[in-house]
Amino acid sequence: LDQAEAGYRSVLAKAPNHPATLNLLGVIAIARQQPQLAVELIGKAVEALPGFADAHLNLGNALRLAGRSEEAVESYRRALALKPGWALAHSNFARLLNDLGRCDEAATHGYAATGIEPNLLPAWINLAVALKGLRRFEESAGAWRKAVAIDPRRAESHHELAMVLAESEKIDEALAAHDRAIALQPENAAFHCAGGSTLWRRDDPIAAEPSFRRTTELAPRVAAGWLGLGWALRLTGRFDEANACFERVREIEPDNPGVFHPLSSGGAASSDERVAELAGRLAAATSPLERITTGFALGKLLDEMERYDDAFARYADANALVRDTWSKGDRFNPAAIVRRVELLVESYTPDYFAALGDVGNPSEVPVFVVGMARSGTTLVEQIVASHPQVFGGGELMSFSNAVQGIRTKFGASAIFPEFVPGMTAADYRDLGARYLAELERLA
Repeated sequence: LDQAEAGYRSVLAKAPNHPATLNLLGVIAIARQQPQLAVELIGKAVEALPGFADAHLNLGNALRLAGRSEEAVESYRRALALKPGWALAHSNFARLLNDLGRCDEAATHGYAATGIEPNLLPAWINLAVALKGLRRFEESAGAWRKAVAIDPRRAESHHELAMVLAESEKIDEALAAHDRAIALQPENAAFHCAGGSTLWRRDDPIAAEPSFRRTTELAPRVAAGWLGLGWALRLTGRFDEANACFERVREIEPDNPGVFHPLSSGGAASSDERVAELAGRLAAATSPLERITTGFALGKLLDEMERYDDAFARYADANALVRDTWSKGDRFNPAAIVRRVELLVESYTPDYFAALGDVGNPSEVPVFVVGMARSGTTLVEQIVASHPQVFGGGELMSFSNAVQGIRTKFGASAIFPEFVPGMTAADYRDLGARYLAELERLA
């Protein structure tokens, strides 16, 4: 770069407004992470030659690096107006739009770039990111697979593919992609942590534990690894070890909301000392999120200590904060719950069951304990599971995972239970087999 800069500077000495030279010096400034200098140099190139498409593109790159996003948008638009079929310009514009959260537009430019130049790796990456932002996970996975095919040695592509596959509930495929990413970069703590999180989605804390433990070894100051390890240990009954992990999270990130719930119950002793500690944290909390999570944790602890009036007061305060803080899209929606129940009733009618006949899996292995919340279902499960030939699965996501596994047959946008009328006897047998396989693996 030094030699190139010296040569370009000698050209400028003879022709101070030479557009191509100013543009190339700006590109060198971008490579050196000097965005302000790059904007100044390339800006002069654009002034000298307004129809210079390459300069507009590079000016957009420099403005994005400088944090001047809206100006960068205009530069990319001008570059594309001058060269509409320019794949690199579409790709770079998609990256900026992703940064701005404008994923719809980013996807449009990503598709344009990949259509023009199918082997342009950054274009597939930017398209995949946009589709993930739109929660179009299967399309995003397709784009990541293209990126992997172009450069199989790029570990980040395998990692990101694993993440969107997990979001699509394709857990086995996701785990295989995690393994490929880790094989390429075995010392990458984030890859190990992501693998643990995917195992967690499969309701497999025992398998997730080594991944989270490796995360803590590689990155001992990253809270996510300790938090994941703590939950894995907690769900396997190793409460003292789990609480030690949660305490490490609090040392690293004192405001991390993930530790308040486990430290308030479920193996941690309910005591006046813990109440005083959480009450102190609640009084000192400054952010709404910390006040909400600490308030709920304190309420749960007081509830378990049978101090019901105090518990209700803490729950009420936390819920009031939730209503004031969360966006409407994140709040509990009674109408949506009612509609979902109505859909279930409309889908599973007596006539529907009569028409199905004797379908499904004939296994007598699963025993379902059904009841209202706080009615004693957990106690019943614990009593039955005390027998050496009985395994208590707890509150699992296994059935939901099995439903997601067959959902894709009905289209990427299919929603349960709307696709139920289209299910066949073979679909129900498949659903039963998936569920039983998951139970057997856990047991």
